[in-house]
Amino acid sequence: MPALDRGRILIVDDDPAVRTALRALMAGWGFEIQAAASGAAALEAGADDYVTKPFGSGELRARIRAALRREQLRRSEAPVVTAADGALVVDLAARRVLVDGSEVHLTRTEYELLRVLVLNPDRVLTHALLLRSVLGPGYEDALESLRTYIKQVRHKIEPDPARPRLIVNELGVGYRFVPDPR
Repeated sequence: MPALDRGRILIVDDDPAVRTALRALMAGWGFEIQAAASGAAALEAGADDYVTKPFGSGELRARIRAALRREQLRRSEAPVVTAADGALVVDLAARRVLVDGSEVHLTRTEYELLRVLVLNPDRVLTHALLLRSVLGPGYEDALESLRTYIKQVRHKIEPDPARPRLIVNELGVGYRFVPDPR
């Protein structure tokens, strides 16, 4: 089989023999391979899709190709969002955030939260929608976690986090990203 476009694949299985076999198969397809023994380790490593057993190599290859197409499309359409008269720049393709020209490090979760907000400027996004989008299904009630992440992002991007103007709380509903606060 010819190699697919290069990409990184994370193999997760509690059986070392299965991990070894899948590593050999996918390395032969031209992928950079990582392995993990548990779902928790996979999520920490950045997994965003999975295939459950049993599966065939044809299905696996098709799912990988589909994921690569989605990622390629996401990268080609990813805008650069500028807010607060250029003080905040979010480059979605490069996954970079600049505040006053300096790069700011965000954790994966902080970045995903900011990404969802900046892609929906001036729209109120409910707590449940943000939690589901950032943490996944089953976390819609993790309101304290959301508040903590919002606070962390504000401290990194807001000029005065005590008086936020970019990420605004809509009391009892959710949050709004305001790209041009006045």
